[in-house]
Amino acid sequence: MKTHSSVLFILIGIYLIFPINSHCQNIKETKSDILQRQIVDEYNLQERCGNTCKEYFDKEYLILPRVTDKYLRVLTYENHYNMKLNKCFIKIDDIYVDNKTGKPQFANFRLRSIHENKNVGSISVSWRNPEVSFSNCKVMDTKCNSYEEWEILIKPYMEE
Repeated sequence: MKTHSSVLFILIGIYLIFPINSHCQNIKETKSDILQRQIVDEYNLQERCGNTCKEYFDKEYLILPRVTDKYLRVLTYENHYNMKLNKCFIKIDDIYVDNKTGKPQFANFRLRSIHENKNVGSISVSWRNPEVSFSNCKVMDTKCNSYEEWEILIKPYMEE
């Protein structure tokens, strides 16, 4: 009788253990699937952000003259999809270089939220005086006094 109840106990144990292990494996696969889907979704959002920023930059900036009698206009941009804010940002560098000296004379730097079509921040820099001067430095409601401060203020938008 003892052997019969021991065998029954072992069979019940095996029956209970295998469905639990099988269920746990399904949960692990589900977590893995969710993580994989999140990675793919993040990649797709970043790619869409990049494409949208390129279209915006080409439409708004590349139509402008790049060379004048006095200046060469150097235009560049950087884009970033911020997962935390669920927003796409573009940072535009618009630098005017003296044709004769090759030195930058003034520049405008902007940070925009692409889908909201809204300026987040900007700064103007001038190298015309013996010293560098900054103006209109602001990110959202925070004013700044240098390009370094501006970079610190835009970091949470461009790196999260």
